[in-house]
Amino acid sequence: MNMRAIAVGSGLVVVAALAAAALIGPRSGVSATDGAPPRLIAVSGEGEVKTRPDMATISTGVVSEAVTAKDALARNNTAMAAVIAALKKAGVAEDDIQTSDFSVSPKYPPYQPNQTTAPRIVGYTVSNQVTARVKDLKKLGTILDTLVQAGSNQIHGISFGVDQPKPLLDEARKKAVADARAKAELYAA
Repeated sequence: MNMRAIAVGSGLVVVAALAAAALIGPRSGVSATDGAPPRLIAVSGEGEVKTRPDMATISTGVVSEAVTAKDALARNNTAMAAVIAALKKAGVAEDDIQTSDFSVSPKYPPYQPNQTTAPRIVGYTVSNQVTARVKDLKKLGTILDTLVQAGSNQIHGISFGVDQPKPLLDEARKKAVADARAKAELYAA
């Protein structure tokens, strides 16, 4: 995974302006009120830090169907309780499990081109999804197996990331500022 930050802005323009002023020297007989535009050079810098992911985010859940919304919801609640219990038993902290989507939808019979009456509801579908952060990647395969065994019939994807990205982003920013400073000094020369 790449962690990348790009520094662009007025702080870097000041670096360029100071470098240019130091190299060019003061202008004799010119005041700040003479209307001359300031001599500025705008630069940007780029810094990149690469690291391996140390956590994964899983989007998983259960879709249940029944003739009534009440029955579909009851089935879904039972299955989701088992999925969440399996996540906790596998070592995923409760704070790392969050409901990300919930819906109840009517179900209609297949479309009939010659049908003369309005379609009627023949059942309901309930979908409940959770997002879980897995901080021990060695357990990821086992957790996925456990989810399916617990009743999860929807796994929408796994994304990998870094649990504490701030130090990496700070390092990338430092590199971006150093890159911009070097460009400013080069341009000023």
